[in-house]
Amino acid sequence: MKRGLVVEGGAMRAIFTCGVLDALLDGKVEVDYFIGVSAGIANGVSYLSGQKHRGRDILIGYANDPRYMGTRNLFNPKNRSYYGIDFAFREIPMVHNPFDFESYRDFRGEVKAVVSNLETGLPEYLDVEADESMMESIIASCSLPVMFPVKKINGTPYLDGGVSDPIPVQKAIDDGCDRIITILSREEGYRKGPEKGGRLAETKYRKYRDFCDTMRRRPDIYNSQVELVEELERKGDIKVIRPVSTKGISRLEKDTSKLMELYMQGYESAMSRMEEIREYMMR
Repeated sequence: MKRGLVVEGGAMRAIFTCGVLDALLDGKVEVDYFIGVSAGIANGVSYLSGQKHRGRDILIGYANDPRYMGTRNLFNPKNRSYYGIDFAFREIPMVHNPFDFESYRDFRGEVKAVVSNLETGLPEYLDVEADESMMESIIASCSLPVMFPVKKINGTPYLDGGVSDPIPVQKAIDDGCDRIITILSREEGYRKGPEKGGRLAETKYRKYRDFCDTMRRRPDIYNSQVELVEELERKGDIKVIRPVSTKGISRLEKDTSKLMELYMQGYESAMSRMEEIREYMMR
């Protein structure tokens, strides 16, 4: 038996995921395989290191800190991202809310970060190691088009994994998982429509034709993956935890009361199903 955890991104809406992951820690739910996309992997590593509340405290604690996110970062020529890359991905985990690398090393399973290769337009799956390469993989997975600079790793240009494989359940199945919990950041029935700013993104990345094609197909990719998740859920092959509603909460939400409500929604959603989840993961 191989137990997997698949975690969608969602930027600040991923505070819901933080609540679910903290509930899984309280319920002592362990996995052998973790694959996360964008904010899914950024928050997921704290679950794997056993650091309850860490993801919540970062998102809520720094939501209104301009060093963490804000337009001045985007126009900083040394940053060129809506998020303060060094502050968010290096200073916070090393200084302000330290990441427990030693505990993370104790996790013996596989950990994957989904990224999108600009040259091929295809998803790739980077191993998230417990060394200085960890944050490079996480930054690449989180690098939203237009809002982040292209992230190069070993000379290969990457952006947000959510463009090419936003809900990597099929990857988890292909990698041998036969028990899968999937955490989504949007409510049941949600379908993605045409991308806002698509024309700007295509202009910016026009030399990467395959990637631009993937961006155009992104709603179809996302919606087909949601349909796969729903089909597997109906069959009882996977367990899915999703918000009841994310209405009124944006990807870049700064209202900390809204963020805390969504966190609690995630925690309570998972805790209310803990017996079901534990039975499924152990059967």
